[in-house]
Amino acid sequence: NGKENTVINGDYNVSGGSITLQDVSLNGNVSGKGDVTLTNVTLNGCVNVATVTALNSSGSTSEVTLENVDMEVSTVNNVSAITVQGSALNMSDVNIHFSSELGEYTVPTVKLFNVPSGRIENCSIDAKTTNTGEGNADITGIYISNGTVDVVNCTIAVESTYNNSDGYGDFYSTALTAADGSVVNCENCTMTGST
Repeated sequence: NGKENTVINGDYNVSGGSITLQDVSLNGNVSGKGDVTLTNVTLNGCVNVATVTALNSSGSTSEVTLENVDMEVSTVNNVSAITVQGSALNMSDVNIHFSSELGEYTVPTVKLFNVPSGRIENCSIDAKTTNTGEGNADITGIYISNGTVDVVNCTIAVESTYNNSDGYGDFYSTALTAADGSVVNCENCTMTGST
């Protein structure tokens, strides 16, 4: 009940059920399929809720809700900070600091597939990566494929440093990518990087 600071070390896996974490610090990842709610959480890890048929116990579409979450994610495995597939998404007041060493793959900070409805509001994404490969791997702030998402009052800043010799510098970094039939409504957003 918010009376003491709670630190949890370890990963959480949801298998068709639901998880709610509130007023805690979590050093680990949240993954699986089902309903996920994080409120007032400091997260040193990733959120990966990915399934083609994500249904909760009532038979409706699963939901991922992140509210007032501070995320610090550093990865060398080309893993996104947030991945949601087949679930509804509600993000508000989420701050993501993402750093990664990229090899040959492009890595979105927030990766959304088949999201029937989504709202990202009052959020900030600060993503910085180093490209160590020979190709044009880059960082993307938000990548949406086959989804409908509102992005409101957000700041998205992406920056890549290249150690290869292709000569393109930060050309490949994108703040927002909408692909494969996606509908994205942006309002009052600040983006650094191409779209």
